[in-house]
Formats: sequence, structure tokens, C-alpha cells
Amino acid sequence: MLISKDRTTLSSVELLTRREELDTLLPEWLGLYEHSSRNLFLNPTWHQIWWDTIGHREGLRPHVLVGRSDGRLVAVASMAIRRLYGLRILEWAGDEFFDYPDILIATGVDADEFWGSIRRTGGFDVARIHSVRDGTSSASALATLAWRTRDTEPAHAITLRHPSGQAWLATLSKRKRSNHAASIRMIEKQGPLAMTVVSDREKLPGLVADLIRMKDAWGTKQGTVNTLTKPGRPECMTQLALQACKEETLHLSVLTCGERTIAIHYGFVGRDGLYYYQPSYDLAFAKASAGRLHLTLLVMWAIDNGYDRFDFLRGGEAYKTDLADHARWLNSYLFAHGFLGACAARYLAMRQRPGEQHHGVADA
Repeated sequence: MLISKDRTTLSSVELLTRREELDTLLPEWLGLYEHSSRNLFLNPTWHQIWWDTIGHREGLRPHVLVGRSDGRLVAVASMAIRRLYGLRILEWAGDEFFDYPDILIATGVDADEFWGSIRRTGGFDVARIHSVRDGTSSASALATLAWRTRDTEPAHAITLRHPSGQAWLATLSKRKRSNHAASIRMIEKQGPLAMTVVSDREKLPGLVADLIRMKDAWGTKQGTVNTLTKPGRPECMTQLALQACKEETLHLSVLTCGERTIAIHYGFVGRDGLYYYQPSYDLAFAKASAGRLHLTLLVMWAIDNGYDRFDFLRGGEAYKTDLADHARWLNSYLFAHGFLGACAARYLAMRQRPGEQHHGVADA
């Protein structure tokens, strides 16, 4: 029911908990996504891929809230239930895989109303809602019905206002420009240097596998775990690359020295810029800073191809802060449903910031 020209109220909210229900919803879900979002990570087809390769494998259960106005789909919250210590934990579907999670909502629909419905629907004990961008309608809604935790992280970006990539390069410090030139000279001693954007679907599976191997070698050297080698993740990365290529949103580029691939970046392009998603490089070219060189060339490519934003996505790594000119802040929230959830949420809240007042941990 329309209550004004600019405001749409929800006439029903339905909870979907089975994978086949998501398939039935997909055509409408895609229509809502295409008309209501610039956020590539809300793409329902990508979420279907994640469920088929990772979500079900890890024992998660769909918890997808569907809001309608007089039968028309106007809101979707793509979420999942994880079992942890006997509790049902509500979280974003693809929580660690997709950056910038959010509800998908049509213009004019009240996000506060939809989030209130999500909380009242139940089916969970504690909701842990990570990486909500400041300034979004979800952030505003969650500020009133949930408790904000101290799990805050930046998402750095570069605003691309320069007439060319070379013009942007010229704005960097003398040291950065000198290091850039030195990397090129060092690599070119071993062979011709080139960066290529790959659109050949047949090459994508092999390049995704190469990227994962490079990240695995880097992780071994650093003593860290490469999460992309976990079960289901290589398949998810490959299928997602093929789907994004079909949608013309994949940006997979390789840096080569002669015939040898020395760096790979797996990212995306959308209406709001280039997303720097999964980079890696050959450790044999670490001294030549192949990864940093590839990054610099990607920023220049984005400028020369008309993009106005280079988005580093989640994480505050030093190489991001070194080049970025601003950041979006991502916050996490906590709320509960039922007595057990309220007790668990209160315990978690006290561990986060003892003594501070918080909202949203009582029974919904």
C-alpha cells in the first residue's frame, strides 16, 4: 500500500529457509537488484553461487527475509544461520566473502521498518551484523535497534579526478615515482613488461587457480593461512569469475614479464568504480615490487578508462592507506531474539565494552 508518493510500506515479510525457495525468488530478486542497487556484492546470482559452493558445505542454513508491498518485491535481506556453541547465529550470507553487505531495498521503502521485521521474525538467538557502511539506511536503522560493537574497520578508496593515469602518477611523491620506475627497470631486465585485462572465459579457471597458488605461497612465507584454499572457495572464486565475466563486471588483469605471469588481480568494475578485490604476485618478483607496480598500473588504467573511484574494499593494510585519499567506515552490530539470545548477547556486549550502555540485546 502506497502511503505517499515517496514512501512505500511493507504489506508482508516472509522468511525463506530452503535453497529451492531462493531459486524460485531469483527472477524477482534480480529485478529488484537491477533497479535498486549499485552494489555488486548484493547480486543475487553471486549469492546463489556462494550457497552452492560454500554456504551449504559449511553447514549454514538460508535465512532470507523477503519484503513485499501489495505483492511486489521491495526488499530482500540475504542472511544465513550458523550454529555456534549451541546458539543460532544470524549473519550476512557470504559474510567473509562479499564486501559491503547490506539489505537490498527499493527506493521509498523504510529500512527501519524492514530491519524491525527482520528482528521480530526470529529463527535465531543472536544476530551479528558485520561491515555495515556508515551513512547507509541500514546503519541508521541498526543504530536504534541494535548495539554497535567495537569491530570497526575502514574501506579505503581513491577519488579519481585526474585527466589521465600519467597525471595521477605525477601527483605521487618523488619517492613513490622513483620506486615505480625502479620496479619497471628491474622487471624489464628479464623481459618485456605488460599488463593485460583478460576477458577470455576459457582462460579464467586457470588464472583463478594461479592466483590462489600465488596467495598460498605468499601465506606460507608470511606464516598465515590462505583462506581461499579452504573447501569450496576455489570453486566459488571460479564460478563467480565466470558469472561476472558474463555480466561484464569482472576485471581480471595479469602483469607479465615476457611469457611469465608475475602478478594477477581479480576484481570487479561497476557504476561506482573499480573494486580491488583479490591481488597476488609471484614471490620471485617480490624484490621488484610486482604487486605494488600492478596496483599502480591498475589505478592508472581506471582513470584512463573513465572510472571515478578506485575502491580498496575492506581492510586497513598499509599499502591501501598509503595511496587512498579517503575511507568509508564499516561498523558491526549485535542484537538478540529470545531469552537465550538475550543472555548471550548481554555477555558478548559486556566483553566488548564493559560499563557502556547499549541497545538491542533484549528479547525482540
